[in-house]
Amino acid sequence: MIRTVLVIDDEEGIRQALTAFLRHRGYHVLVAKDGSEGLALFQRERPSIVFTDIRMPRMDGMEFLREALKTDPEAHIIVISSYGNEEMILRALRLGAANFFKKPLDFQEVNEALIALESRLLAEEGTRFDHSCVREESMTLAIPNDLNVVSPVVNHITFSLRYFFDGQTVHGVQGALIEMIVNAIEHGNLGISYEEKTRALDEDKLNEVILTKSREPELAKRRVTIRYRLTHEKVTYDIEDEGDGFDVSHLPNPGDPENLWLGHGRGILMTRALMDEVTYNEKGNKVTLVKNVPNMETLEVLQEPGEPAGGKAG
Repeated sequence: MIRTVLVIDDEEGIRQALTAFLRHRGYHVLVAKDGSEGLALFQRERPSIVFTDIRMPRMDGMEFLREALKTDPEAHIIVISSYGNEEMILRALRLGAANFFKKPLDFQEVNEALIALESRLLAEEGTRFDHSCVREESMTLAIPNDLNVVSPVVNHITFSLRYFFDGQTVHGVQGALIEMIVNAIEHGNLGISYEEKTRALDEDKLNEVILTKSREPELAKRRVTIRYRLTHEKVTYDIEDEGDGFDVSHLPNPGDPENLWLGHGRGILMTRALMDEVTYNEKGNKVTLVKNVPNMETLEVLQEPGEPAGGKAG
């Protein structure tokens, strides 16, 4: 399927570079120079994915985000920004942005995010069983150190959330889970330090490092255990690796917006912005993510079969 992507940015260089990259990946690309023009295109064309700058003339990215989500609460909108707009990025994530990237764009990061998003979109388009009768659900999985299984696993353990949360909340939970499971594999089970990962990214050798580590006999035995429980009060995910753990006190301060620009370490900050609770055990090898379910009296499952609470299906 050829998907349509909308790119909104007042900088011609960014528009051209991102458009060329997306077209090379097979997308049909629409382009707008500001939020007002972008919103008109969005409402008419309903693109699958949107990239929007934050600071633009006429209508900025924040106003576009609010208005676009009114039109389609399940829209996948990614914000892009320069240094200095950290507070606005946090606000955008809380409003329902699917992800964010800084300028100049790191197209390897963008590509990885698109791969994960495509996996989620395909899962949403699949045949659905009516889970409107679900009152409690739990599951335990033990997954190998293979990044290719992360998105399918996340789709599997978030499938029923759409009957308890709106689409943007589900996307946020999925993004947080992907970040934490990848961390559990790379930094936990495979023992790749943040310094080692930074060096590997700079040298474009991260995949090589992961493959080499995953072939070490002792490391290959390790698994990431995911325990999932959904009730009408909250959804809880425990993600535990078999690594040595780490000192939780060294985590970036979530109150400092500048920490959003920590590259691969930003996932923890994104997760804290998207989830209601993020806690670690004393050893630092298990993280617990909690998202509280909205008042179920207002979300009483009265939809037509197959329609999730909070809006349309997919």
